[in-house]
Amino acid sequence: MSEENVGLMQRTEESDVRTMVAAVKNRLAAVRELMKSELVGPTKDHPEGRDYGVIPGTKKNVLLLPGAEKIALMFQFSPTYELKHADLPGGHRECFAICTLTHTPTGRIIGQMSGSASTMESKHRYRGASGKTCPKCGAMSCKASKKEFGGGYYCDSKAGGCGERFKPGTPECLALDELPTTKQENLDPADQWNTVIKIAQKRAYTGCVKCASAASELFTVDMEDSPPPENSEKENKPEIKPPQSKSSQTTPPPPEEKRQGNPNQPAEIPGEEEERITEPQSKRFYAIWAGSKRGTEEMKAYIFSRIGSPHTKDIPKRMYDEMCAYAGKKAE
Repeated sequence: MSEENVGLMQRTEESDVRTMVAAVKNRLAAVRELMKSELVGPTKDHPEGRDYGVIPGTKKNVLLLPGAEKIALMFQFSPTYELKHADLPGGHRECFAICTLTHTPTGRIIGQMSGSASTMESKHRYRGASGKTCPKCGAMSCKASKKEFGGGYYCDSKAGGCGERFKPGTPECLALDELPTTKQENLDPADQWNTVIKIAQKRAYTGCVKCASAASELFTVDMEDSPPPENSEKENKPEIKPPQSKSSQTTPPPPEEKRQGNPNQPAEIPGEEEERITEPQSKRFYAIWAGSKRGTEEMKAYIFSRIGSPHTKDIPKRMYDEMCAYAGKKAE
């Protein structure tokens, strides 16, 4: 091959590359211009968006069917579908759609994408709100009542219940506490077969239009781009504990050599519901101990050996007189 022919081929390849780059730029510019002028996102009247929406917690736009149809119209894309399905137990069905986009003027295939939908998805599988079985009417419509409304449970009349209320502590409420929250199965999933076929087609179509128009920079149809659950990074983050009051903080026990409490009295941790001594009684105990000519560290060690806390204000009233008697003993 002559050097002239080689040079001509190189110039042709460079020209083709520049042409392809220009075509990509023009296509991206066309999508951006269409988005600015014609595609409508979330508004006050339509917060979910018309042509595209926004995934909550992100700034990522999600392409919706009306927006995909406008982009396909602009680029003259025509869809065809290949449909399949798989029968599942209980009359359920999973549908698959393969969308192929063709450039109408030339008949050239532009792209292909698959999508699926199933009657086992929660929005198709269940009907009505979830709840617990009402002990009075038997409907699965019992829901937990908020604390400001007295707590317990109520049978939601809007969900087919009887409207009965069950107060906390009653046998019915205790039985409901043990019951799991259940959902009502759709008894005739065949009613949803046509719906899931359309949903599978829509998912395949929007995904194919997004890829064929190189609009992934502007849109997504993938839920993987949504923010992770709140607890997904829980294992990697240190646990933040709320601040504790002085009375709830636990003081570590003093060194063994300083635990000079009464060896004949084992430690007894009082319950949280027990009544504690008053502030004047606390001051009196401290004064009695000080009169015995023993140090503060020994006093804290003794109190800790009795109640598991070194603070006088944590002494329960039932043990006050006994501990005062020991506090009044003179140092040996």
